[in-house]
Amino acid sequence: MKIAGKTLGKKSTKVITFERPDGNISLTIQALPLGFLEGTCLERIPLPVAPRNYALKNGKVLRDEAGRPVLAEAVEDPTFRTATRKVAVLQGVAFIHEGLKADPSVTWETVLNGNWETFYKGIYEEMIASGMTSGEMLQLSEEITSLSTSKQVDMEAARESFLHEELGQASAGKFQSTQVAPSGT
Repeated sequence: MKIAGKTLGKKSTKVITFERPDGNISLTIQALPLGFLEGTCLERIPLPVAPRNYALKNGKVLRDEAGRPVLAEAVEDPTFRTATRKVAVLQGVAFIHEGLKADPSVTWETVLNGNWETFYKGIYEEMIASGMTSGEMLQLSEEITSLSTSKQVDMEAARESFLHEELGQASAGKFQSTQVAPSGT
């Protein structure tokens, strides 16, 4: 894709610093590519599927109009809930790993050998071994999210400005804009 004949440049980056008793740690993070969480991350670490059990009402199996038993997802199943928590952690690790790719000072010993789940488990173990705290992981996630979405807000403002100029000239001021606040703000 090109915009005004130009290819998009580098991703936005930001340096964040963690204050620690033994010295500050500065990390460079980058905005995530469009669709990383919704596409790439889910392909690499798919969500678990809840087991299906017969739906019950008053202790009896529910049946549809044809008399067949109705199945329902057992989202309260302990094994499913544990798997869901593990996937959430690994997707968070994938998110942070991708966001830290801009920092040449961050290196990993874990190597991808064709299995993304094993790879991200290794990255997570490295994060733990390095002494990273839960709070630092959360802050990294928040900063990467902010960096990835702030440009979207800027693009929407630029779009509104462009539409006002272009359509305003074409329709002699008859264009009205409705502005929708980005979610999470």
